[in-house]
Amino acid sequence: MVRPHRFRTCSDDRTARLWNAVTGEALTTLKGHQAYVSHAAFSPDGSLVVTASGDGTAKFWDAVTGEHIATLQGHQQTASAVWHAAFSPDGQLVVTASYDQTARLWDSATGSPHVTLRGHARQITHASFSPDSRRLATASDDKTVRLWDTVTGEHIATLRGHHERIPHVEFSPDGKRLVTASRDSTARIWDVDLPSGQELIEYARNIVPRHLSEEEQRNFISDHRERQAAGKRP
Repeated sequence: MVRPHRFRTCSDDRTARLWNAVTGEALTTLKGHQAYVSHAAFSPDGSLVVTASGDGTAKFWDAVTGEHIATLQGHQQTASAVWHAAFSPDGQLVVTASYDQTARLWDSATGSPHVTLRGHARQITHASFSPDSRRLATASDDKTVRLWDTVTGEHIATLRGHHERIPHVEFSPDGKRLVTASRDSTARIWDVDLPSGQELIEYARNIVPRHLSEEEQRNFISDHRERQAAGKRP
């Protein structure tokens, strides 16, 4: 149910609004948050809107009637704003990114929590799904981007190189690249067409003349992926 010619705005007045992009007419106002609304996004089919707020929650809304459907609670709500929320391209998941240094994945049909992604050292400012919805990139004030498996919640790689906070990250349309924008006045492009963990373990067995422990295998996989993403040779 894609409804064209609409856009959304969010505000410090604790609301989000949906508008007719042709006439400029206000279609509906989404009221219910207890603090500013930091972000709003349509579902892929246009039937739902998700909003993120400084009250530490995200909310689902009917994109036609403006009816509140569900509240996503789980982030630390004391001084922990939810900065960003977005649907996966397949519409199955929603991500929320928070001041509490975590991102959370939720089932978009039920609003139930799917997995919590932990590892960043400072607030998470933005998150982006890969086109196939199987990976997620999170950007943080800790100057890194992390890649995650959206099915298992597994940490895939950490991308290091920026010298200031990273407000934005996006996948390329083919899912093989990431672009990051940082307060250090640079943007970077990363190669994230990464081999699977099993492929890297097999590669390690061919070049290391002894058995690797599980910890050594994890470290090898992480280091190889990070070097590839940054464009460095193994």
